[in-house]
Amino acid sequence: PMRRTRRPRRAREGCLDSPAAASVSVALGAALLIAATALCSPELMTSERLGLRGGDGDASEEPPEVTNSSTLEARVPTVAFLILGYNNSIYPLWVTPADKVLIYVPPPTCFGCPPSVKCNPKASGPYVDAPEAWWCAQRMYLLGVQELLEKFPDVEYYFFADVDTVVFRESLTTLIQLLEYEVLKEGEDLYAGQGLTLDHAGDPTLGKFIMSGGGLVVRGLTLQKLLKNGTLDKCIEAMRGPWCYHHADWVLGECLATVRVQPTGHKAFHQYDCDDYTSETMVACHPVKRRTVQRRMLQNRSETNSRTPWRRRPRLGKSWARPCRKYDWRKKACIDDAEDKGEAQKRPVPSVAFMLWAHGEASLPSWASNDMHVLLSLQPGPLAQTADQAAQAVFSGGAQGEASGGDVVAEVQQRSWCKHRERFLGALKRLVQDFWQVDFYFLSSDTTEVFPEAFETLMQLLSQKVLGPAEDLYMGHVVIDPEQDMPNAYVALHEGILLRGHTLRQLATEEGLSKCAEDHESGQWCSLSVDQILARCLAQGMPPVRPVRPSGHPAFLHGHCAAGGGRNAGEAASEASSAAGPPDGGPRGGGARPRRGGRAASPPRSDRGGSGPRRGAPRRGGRRRDRNEGSPPPRCSRSRTPRSRSGS
Repeated sequence: PMRRTRRPRRAREGCLDSPAAASVSVALGAALLIAATALCSPELMTSERLGLRGGDGDASEEPPEVTNSSTLEARVPTVAFLILGYNNSIYPLWVTPADKVLIYVPPPTCFGCPPSVKCNPKASGPYVDAPEAWWCAQRMYLLGVQELLEKFPDVEYYFFADVDTVVFRESLTTLIQLLEYEVLKEGEDLYAGQGLTLDHAGDPTLGKFIMSGGGLVVRGLTLQKLLKNGTLDKCIEAMRGPWCYHHADWVLGECLATVRVQPTGHKAFHQYDCDDYTSETMVACHPVKRRTVQRRMLQNRSETNSRTPWRRRPRLGKSWARPCRKYDWRKKACIDDAEDKGEAQKRPVPSVAFMLWAHGEASLPSWASNDMHVLLSLQPGPLAQTADQAAQAVFSGGAQGEASGGDVVAEVQQRSWCKHRERFLGALKRLVQDFWQVDFYFLSSDTTEVFPEAFETLMQLLSQKVLGPAEDLYMGHVVIDPEQDMPNAYVALHEGILLRGHTLRQLATEEGLSKCAEDHESGQWCSLSVDQILARCLAQGMPPVRPVRPSGHPAFLHGHCAAGGGRNAGEAASEASSAAGPPDGGPRGGGARPRRGGRAASPPRSDRGGSGPRRGAPRRGGRRRDRNEGSPPPRCSRSRTPRSRSGS
């Protein structure tokens, strides 16, 4: 700070004694008195001037800046609403008289689909058997979009919802303003909401789209592109042909895709829940069938926000209004951007599909969660029971029947074996068809214990640190059968078989499985177990299938469970990390990569349970393990470890 020099007292007094200075002082004092009187007048002592909000919160608290002041003061862009309703539908509670609204009521009956067009049960799910009125609502939906464009051709945004959708108008207005003035560029398209993908359905025409039930927003210039060159008319015509069994929000996304508009996920829209409806970050949610519940939700949200101080309320700014930069289309959620949070991005978990070769009336094991891709394939029945029934029928014929009984039983058992193998090959093909684009496939028995944390870590390191982009993988606990012709090494099914996605997909092609089916039908492979048949199929090497050899790995254990003698899942994950390779890419140890060449990395000899040859000596008189697929596999020497809440 600058130092002040003290003037002589006589100089100050001389200045104040001057007539000019005295008049200035009187005028200044009068002005201050008038200003003080104005501020203290009751008419101007309002809560806005003192920074109060109805007595709630801190009196000195000021509302934070949501965004640029010019954005909030700017004109609200025009919006038109398309609401899918019924004959007796009335305007929702969140609609105001000044809104531009079209409630589209589709007819209860409509045209049928051509015989050549089939409904895809993997994509439609429970709606395959929906009533005709529901399907007509899907097939006539684009006519409602056409009517919306004709009725409101010049609006800046369109909002799609159902009659049981709840829309929170304050948040929607803020969103539209931020999108128009801060997020979107001039001429930039927008088609946003909670998204979903149908790439698992096996139909190349189906892909990503936005679910309209949770609300979706489309920029005006984006939707108006459909009127150019008759694009919308062509889409409406396609509903009588290849799109006949497509749902309403599917066809909207497909029609926009024809004009090169792609969907973008947004966290403010919720298709399946309204759990966090009191938060200002939510724009719309679905479904809420009862009108009384909708009214109570709107009231609760308004009261909650009025009681919440400004500093505790979420900031609705540019980052909130912007669509998700990264979106998980299968989980229907945004992926947090590491750059925005300043945190290290977590290593993504590769996708995996499970096939469980089950015995009898089996159910999903305890380690399998609802969000996993699981195919439960049941075996035709116990082989021993089939053979016993055949023996009873033959031996009841007396001595002559007993003479040929052994041959008949062997023949019946052989047919049962072939039936098991045929069912297994069919299950492999179905697994690939149901889950076409996953990164890994995991085959096991329904009694195999899997530790999810260690399993995810292993897949992460294999895909990112160990395997090349086109490298195949056929890995697990390798068993060598010296009685069989080459190749005599295979990965045991009961300990788990891990396959790279493209490795099994190339086998599931018609050319790849045709040779396996021929060898199976000729009887050459009927004496083999299902895991041996898989090894033979992968080792054929006929075009377009490349020959794939089994690889052993110490993370797949035989004869004991609990992650290696009772250790917890964290230690198991640590072991899997070191086995797959160090994350820093340094030199790997003995278990760095999957062990090639057929010999497995086995546990100690006391834990092998006789599944593999002894080290250094051939197995004498050995038989193939678990040849009878109908009987349960050998149980683990330790009891199963129940799954904890953390997923371990």
